[in-house]
Amino acid sequence: MAKDKQYAIDTTMAISTLKKKTVYNTQVSVRTPTQEVLAFGGDLGITYGEKLDFNIALDKIVDKKVTLKGEMCIYI
Repeated sequence: MAKDKQYAIDTTMAISTLKKKTVYNTQVSVRTPTQEVLAFGGDLGITYGEKLDFNIALDKIVDKKVTLKGEMCIYI
């Protein structure tokens, strides 16, 4: 199919595991033949027995990029 007629939904997820931490990184993109209409992604990190931290961004469907960042203490 010609590039100018393609619609696409792309998703990726990467998982990095360290001794005391696991990080999940995700990306989602929705494209029409003329533009990207949705971009969503971010990462979630879990430090075992200590905390969960996240950084998530939503773009393209609102005027300005929306970002949510945070950290929570966890006791497992």
